[in-house]
Amino acid sequence: MKALIALTSIVGFLMVVLPGPLYQYAGVSLGTAFTSLRFGVYVGGAALILIILQVLINRKSVNWGSTLVYAILSLVAVGMPVSMMSKASAVPPHSRHYH
Repeated sequence: MKALIALTSIVGFLMVVLPGPLYQYAGVSLGTAFTSLRFGVYVGGAALILIILQVLINRKSVNWGSTLVYAILSLVAVGMPVSMMSKASAVPPHSRHYH
């Protein structure tokens, strides 16, 4: 379970953090970048669920240092896109006028 938590939290974090730079510098399409971002939230959420289950089931054998690191990575994977969505929804739609 510890390896699965490590894998899901790191992958979720990378799926949320890397799409912007990959879109800007590596030619990744915008659609692919947004898809990665969306699935990164799902993977990060799954990691949080696994962390909670591990703490509830194996409370006495939890390595709190690594669990905290994985929880932070997972929270970033979930929180960053949710924060961006809430900021984006507060901004009025941009209208383009072509001349």
